[in-house]
Formats: sequence, structure tokens, C-alpha cells
Amino acid sequence: MEEVVVKLVGHGGLDEERRAATLLTRLPGVAQAEAGLAGGQVRVLFNPHLLTSASLLAVLNNAGFDAIL
Repeated sequence: MEEVVVKLVGHGGLDEERRAATLLTRLPGVAQAEAGLAGGQVRVLFNPHLLTSASLLAVLNNAGFDAIL
């Protein structure tokens, strides 16, 4: 497993972080996505054989979030 912390730029608070985490946990290969970290961050634990950090960002950005690592 690999862990990354995704930052939501211009985030709308904890509700937006939770929506992002929920979206990510629906992806095959994501074991856990935790919202509520400081500064609009979501911690993601994922299988690097199934996903990349770039693909996680792409999913979030395509869903309307402004996500960076």
C-alpha cells in the first residue's frame, strides 16, 4: 500500500473533504481515504499496482475539485 495526502485548493471545508474522501473510497484499489486533516487535506491509502497518485488527482479534478499533492 502507498499513502499520499491530497490537498483541496480553495476547499469548502470539512463537507467538501468528506465528499472527496467518499469519492475516492469508491475506487477499486483505495483502502482508505480520511478527511478532516488540517488545511483541506485528504489522506489516501491505496494499492499502487491498481492506481497512481496522478489517477487519484484526475478523478478528483474531473469531479470538480481542485486537487494537488
